[in-house]
Amino acid sequence: MVFRNFNNEHEEDLAAAIIATIDQGEKWIFQGAEDSPEFGGFIDKLFFTDGDTYGTYCACVYKGKLRLQIGFNTDMPLEISNELLLLISKARKNINSFTSVWYPPSNANLEKLLSTALPWKAQGHKTYELTFVREEAIIDINVPKNIKVIPFEKKYLEAACIILDKSLSHTFDNPNTSIFLNNKHHYLQEWNEKAKNGDCCVMLEDKELVGIYILKDTEIDFIAVSIEKQSKGLGRILLHHAKEHIFNAYKKDPVLYCIDRNPDALRFYLREGMKITGYSGYIFFEAIHTK
Repeated sequence: MVFRNFNNEHEEDLAAAIIATIDQGEKWIFQGAEDSPEFGGFIDKLFFTDGDTYGTYCACVYKGKLRLQIGFNTDMPLEISNELLLLISKARKNINSFTSVWYPPSNANLEKLLSTALPWKAQGHKTYELTFVREEAIIDINVPKNIKVIPFEKKYLEAACIILDKSLSHTFDNPNTSIFLNNKHHYLQEWNEKAKNGDCCVMLEDKELVGIYILKDTEIDFIAVSIEKQSKGLGRILLHHAKEHIFNAYKKDPVLYCIDRNPDALRFYLREGMKITGYSGYIFFEAIHTK
């Protein structure tokens, strides 16, 4: 029982289907990230099969960093643990960088190996991929007259950063870290550029900034409403505004990612008509320190 090169297109399809359960973005990268200048090529792309069990190990460079995608249709056979550890170590020695590992959370043996059997500190989380399917996402939203959603402007920078820091603190390693506010000048140019296409918008209630969303193509990358204004229907208005913009501008289904330790947000997105289209395990390792 060993990992080997793919023998045919059918095996590639089987492996891609496993990675697709993580999310569609990972499948796209697994298949070569077509037309992306950020894809740096494959290091290893291997297939495993033994009886009814099959799986894949893929190591590539994306955005200048090592990215591993590993998964099995059932779970990792314990007998190949050592081989998999050697493959991961080889990739890390080849590309000494921050390393992300993506896998199906249902693979319990694999998750345990990634979390405890490697010589580097493992950190990570699990995330749901949620999608608005156009044919199923027709929802009427009544927007009060005192609510406006407009493209981001520089004058909203500080208030927007404060809203993002407070609303998304549960996703930070240190919830007290003001990630956005401390890096506001870094975000200003990016948000100004996105605002030209409607990909970064703020919500105003009686001219007061109460929410913001930032897109990454068809992905709702960040969406946040002021803590003091939550549970009043504003998040619903903001979400569906982003949805309609993506439908109209990109002609594709909008996607967002929700960490599984935020069940309230997950229930909200499902209630608003989004569908779970992926569930990812994510572990990362910092670059290996060398003397």
